[in-house]
Amino acid sequence: MDEIKVEKSEKKPFEHKFKKFNKSFQKHKRFNNKYRLQAKELDDKQIKKYQRGDVSVHRGKIRTSFFKHKFLRQEQKFNFASKHSARAEILLNEGEGFIIPDEGEETIEYTQDDIKKNVDITSASKSFNLNLDFGPYNLNYTRNGRHLVIGGKKGHIAAFDWISKKLYCEFNVMEEVVDVKWLHLETMFAVAQKKWVHFYDNKGTEIHCVKKMNDVNQLEFLPYHFLLVSGDDKGWLKWLDVSIGEMVAEFPSLDDKITIMRQNPSNAVTCIASAKGVVSMWAPANHRQTLARILCHPAPLTALAFNVDGTKMVTAGMDKKVKLWDTRMFQNPVAQYHLNSTVHNITISQKNVMAVAMGEVCEIFRNINVDEVDSYTKYLRHIELSPIKSLQFVPYEDVMGIGSKNGFSSILVPGSGEANFDTLEQNPFRTKLQRREHEVKLLLEKIPAELITLDTSQIVNVDVDRMEERFEAKPEVHIPITKLNERKKARSGVEKSKIKQKQHAEEKQHLLKAAKQEELREKKKHKKSQKSDKEESNVLDRFKKKSKK
Repeated sequence: MDEIKVEKSEKKPFEHKFKKFNKSFQKHKRFNNKYRLQAKELDDKQIKKYQRGDVSVHRGKIRTSFFKHKFLRQEQKFNFASKHSARAEILLNEGEGFIIPDEGEETIEYTQDDIKKNVDITSASKSFNLNLDFGPYNLNYTRNGRHLVIGGKKGHIAAFDWISKKLYCEFNVMEEVVDVKWLHLETMFAVAQKKWVHFYDNKGTEIHCVKKMNDVNQLEFLPYHFLLVSGDDKGWLKWLDVSIGEMVAEFPSLDDKITIMRQNPSNAVTCIASAKGVVSMWAPANHRQTLARILCHPAPLTALAFNVDGTKMVTAGMDKKVKLWDTRMFQNPVAQYHLNSTVHNITISQKNVMAVAMGEVCEIFRNINVDEVDSYTKYLRHIELSPIKSLQFVPYEDVMGIGSKNGFSSILVPGSGEANFDTLEQNPFRTKLQRREHEVKLLLEKIPAELITLDTSQIVNVDVDRMEERFEAKPEVHIPITKLNERKKARSGVEKSKIKQKQHAEEKQHLLKAAKQEELREKKKHKKSQKSDKEESNVLDRFKKKSKK
């Protein structure tokens, strides 16, 4: 038989595949290096926008190397987070657009008709007027900015989708309506009527009537805590948990009558503006004790508002002044403005555009320089035919709603709304299934009312007083004390002193426990003797067993 020769090929197996892989890898590597070089080029303004103050610490004052490394790592984490947040701006496709006037013109000269002529059809359709005869009207938008509920003083209530103009319900309660508020979803809203607070669904059906909340003037809803807060004529504050239908807390405030009440979105603290010019802050856990009190104006307060992140507070008083405060330190106002007349209502948009109502006139101010807080200038002006009752900017839209005596008006305010929205937080275009899932998620992530504090960093700390109360409330268990056997030869006098200190401490604890147990026994004996004295003699007592002496 012929021998079969197997010739070895010079090419290695799978060599062509490795070459292709190497080529593709080199391409990806070049792309990543290019992207990294582009990502490193960031402006200081962009990074400063996402920084939370100066986090640097003087390391020379820190003694140990452990804490030096700890603070160094903390600074690196903060800088890393701010840089990556600035880089993520590439994903935000939309941006706010303010009005840029021509030379020799000012934006305050432009009317709503001028703005409508220069915008697209869909934006122009968002500006409209509703002439109604049951005013003055209060209004409230949902958190996603899609739905609106209005309530007239003469009992008229209407809920509708203000973008598509689809009416959900419209009815008259035949009594005075003081305030209206949406709850956690657009399926339910609360109405403060003449006597009590009533709950309705979006079909107009009354679900519940809360008679514990009577003579209410103001309503506020805390979405992350499922709490409805009310302030009444007698100065009482009440927190109702709408998820379980129970009253969390109720107590009187320091004011005789609550007429102005707002919530701080950052920490859910309820703030009340009084006729003494003082803003007081309250939480349901602190019974009858204010978290803070700030003297804002020498005259009675007429309006109060917070921005979206809760870092700025705006107050207005009878002295015709508007003051801007930093909620992180209430030392002095950051800025103050003097107006021609008294301000009766204030609201702030998501982009820190401020609107004030003075009778029939609504003036809108814009913050030109983001870095400077006190750079507000006049932006637009709108005049209604009747006195303005309520104002609110629409979330994620360049629109503002105005409730007046003659009805409701929706006006365009370019640059007031957030252009990019997070669908996991709020989605204006969510479906019925997404709404249900969102409700379940909110219930699972519900924050207890006890965690409402002025300083949110206190949640990390341990409440020592409550912990001691819980330990004292537990049943006492007798634990035998084991005496420490001293060493025959201690190394030094320090060890002997430590052993003696431990022994003295254990003896003190033992004596305190024994004293407490004796007090409890005496109390029990005293109670038994009182019961025996109270028991009256009866004819059938002779059949009882006599106790042996």
